[in-house]
Amino acid sequence: MLAPEGVDFLRHLHRHLPGPRTIIWDRSTLHDKSLVVRVYLAEHPEIVTEKFPGYAQDLNPDEFVWSYIKYGRLANLGAENTNVLFDHWIDTLVDVRENRPLMGPPRSTRQRNRGRNFCS
Repeated sequence: MLAPEGVDFLRHLHRHLPGPRTIIWDRSTLHDKSLVVRVYLAEHPEIVTEKFPGYAQDLNPDEFVWSYIKYGRLANLGAENTNVLFDHWIDTLVDVRENRPLMGPPRSTRQRNRGRNFCS
């Protein structure tokens, strides 16, 4: 996503969810470091932004997806070339999107959290 697309997304949120809001995002430079995003945020003081810590795998749902795909679904893939790799990557993303309940947190998180009850 490019910075102008990020502003389009913020506008979309504003239309459908009016009022004050807090946006939490990773530390990508396209977010609040981009001039177009900073200008939009300056014009909309009702939007507060917060950043995830430098590496917050447990807080950032995208990290679960990338870890699951990279170390789970495609871990032993021996693609003949980058086109084949790309095709497998896209097919896996589509499958994950359509079957979200089947995907849990990455193995490292499960091992760290073993024995903890997060439902109570």
